[in-house]
Amino acid sequence: MNKIFLIITVFLFNGCSIFVDGFEKDLIERHNIELIQPTTQTFCKKNTKFSLISENKNSQGNFTKFLNKDHSLKKLSFIEKAVLWSLLQINLRPEASSPSSKLQILLQVAGEEYYLNSYSDKQDEYSFLKALETLLKRYKAKRSLKQLAKILDIKFNYPIQVSKELETFLAMNKSQISANNKWRKAFFRGDETLKMGESLPKINYSQLIKNYNKTRKSNHYKTNNFLFSNSPFKNAKTACNFDMTLYSDSIFLISKNVNKANTFGFKSKDDIFLAVSSQDLNKKIQPSLQFTFKGQANSRAPGICSFQTKNSKTWIVSSDSRDPGQHIYHLLEYGLLDTQEPEKVDKLFRFSRHLFLKSPIRLVIESRRSTEEQMNELLKLNIPIYNSQKLGKMWGFQSGKSLSTFILDDRRIGSLTCK
Repeated sequence: MNKIFLIITVFLFNGCSIFVDGFEKDLIERHNIELIQPTTQTFCKKNTKFSLISENKNSQGNFTKFLNKDHSLKKLSFIEKAVLWSLLQINLRPEASSPSSKLQILLQVAGEEYYLNSYSDKQDEYSFLKALETLLKRYKAKRSLKQLAKILDIKFNYPIQVSKELETFLAMNKSQISANNKWRKAFFRGDETLKMGESLPKINYSQLIKNYNKTRKSNHYKTNNFLFSNSPFKNAKTACNFDMTLYSDSIFLISKNVNKANTFGFKSKDDIFLAVSSQDLNKKIQPSLQFTFKGQANSRAPGICSFQTKNSKTWIVSSDSRDPGQHIYHLLEYGLLDTQEPEKVDKLFRFSRHLFLKSPIRLVIESRRSTEEQMNELLKLNIPIYNSQKLGKMWGFQSGKSLSTFILDDRRIGSLTCK
């Protein structure tokens, strides 16, 4: 952890004429104020038979009650329950888990790992739903997408509450949402957008699937299972949705905008489901099915990786960054592949992050989480350095020698069910 991780960048920026003369700590650091992080429980301390992750604690509690209340639902397969949890995300995050969004999924079922990436190169189609239907067919589920939608419509009678991420999105797009009658009815109370904890109207899932079925044979849908296996780190079997070797050659995959996404997961005994949905919303946000938001699914995706060593398996989803893969690469530099227990992965997740950006070349770092030694080394670099309270969002899963659990990022609001 004390490794001087930025030495490798000296050759990259050698000769740059811009120098940093000092790095003033912010007010919170100068007065030794300890911040309360949004998420306190970041992993399960004991092995669990049932686990959920999302940013919405209330929805996890309600979904757990829903599955346990009706005896017939206990007979659903793991995949069918994962699809139900995914469908609920459309209601909970209608901007990031819209029917039109890209959906990436990492699965482990009966010991076999599987990756699915679903998107469409046409904006009016429903790649999120295409992915769920693809899963049901691959694992030969007894119930169709239409049947599972009907179960939610009839039996899920719990409130759908606004999360902090949705609250922020609604507030930032207040004027555009207000101009649409459907959106205004769904997302406003009086003259203000909904706040965290307030209730959303419930989606009609059967109608959703009916609309999807009109497009399901379209050749614009793209589903693939491809992941890059090449990596400069040879002590693990690697599978990522980006080429890890680019970062070792100082080639960064920087997007113009921050990549926002919705990450969610479900674990039952030894079967694991980890998913992330995202889409590129145009400056003028547009309505999709019911009160969801339409976007472009064929866009830069969150980073997703699977690493397997002799004694552990680690999955990571990286989002909320202009270069999600860069954060995963840095974790590997810190020694992620040498860790065999979730406690150590959790410490790496909490460690200070940095991000190289271009045009102009500069470095952003979480100075509040940095050591004095790190900051002194950074000040020797001849590039501009900027402070950030938090960089990125990384959620994951690790199965080590004695413990298997989801792991959340304490920087962002997240909830973990351990039963």
